[in-house]
Amino acid sequence: MILYSHTGDSLGVHKYSDYNVNWSPVYLATSWYFYKHDSATGYDTSKIDLDVCRKRAKEMKKGGIHETTGPLVLDIEAFNFGEGNWEYAQKQLISAIEIYREELPHLRMGFYGVMPRRDYWNPVLYRNNPANEIYKDNYKKWKKHNTLFRSERRDSLSYKSYQGLADYVDFISPSLYTFYSDIPGQLLYMEENIKEARRYNKPIIPWLWTSYHDSNSALKYTYLGSYYMQQQFDLVKEMEVEGVILLNWNVSDTPQEFFEVLSSL
Repeated sequence: MILYSHTGDSLGVHKYSDYNVNWSPVYLATSWYFYKHDSATGYDTSKIDLDVCRKRAKEMKKGGIHETTGPLVLDIEAFNFGEGNWEYAQKQLISAIEIYREELPHLRMGFYGVMPRRDYWNPVLYRNNPANEIYKDNYKKWKKHNTLFRSERRDSLSYKSYQGLADYVDFISPSLYTFYSDIPGQLLYMEENIKEARRYNKPIIPWLWTSYHDSNSALKYTYLGSYYMQQQFDLVKEMEVEGVILLNWNVSDTPQEFFEVLSSL
């Protein structure tokens, strides 16, 4: 399993080497690479601006990224992927990735957190209470939403087949960040989200965070601890993902014991 870090050289390769940890860089394209930006009003996230995509892709090519194979993760978190907006959303995302492919054809590309939509409670509640009709219905709705990006989806009236977003990516990159201290719940949520990612029939490179997610006001940014992280690494290895991307891992603030966990990957 490959260990990726999107913070690149700022981590210091020699610090990894000191602890016998092998790593590979991953490139991340966020809002700056997709939306118009105004210094006064910020990003216009109402639509992906294809001219901005073209400009940023050319800048990345000029910077030498085209000489690598990536991977490149396209992170468009502000975009609306609502149920009624799926066709428009897919067209926008497909147009964006096609532009980046034209300029950077050697890079492997995927979208952060789109396929599947990250969900903790619906799969966890259903798996723990499968007889509950409300939990079952919400679980089915989550799975149905994830199906929107698969090519085999058909319009119920015209029976028209759609080429889904999954056909345009080289890997699936689900977000599996940690929200709670409940280890069994975390592992169950990770397992369900990875199973959904597998339905797209592409290699899987999930995102993990060594700290609690910032939505948890009591625990946000608190280091998970080596045991908790080991449990998560064991699960993704067991489920045979290609690799994992570690978010915001600051080497200088990381306990030495965590390097021992990494060296076992």
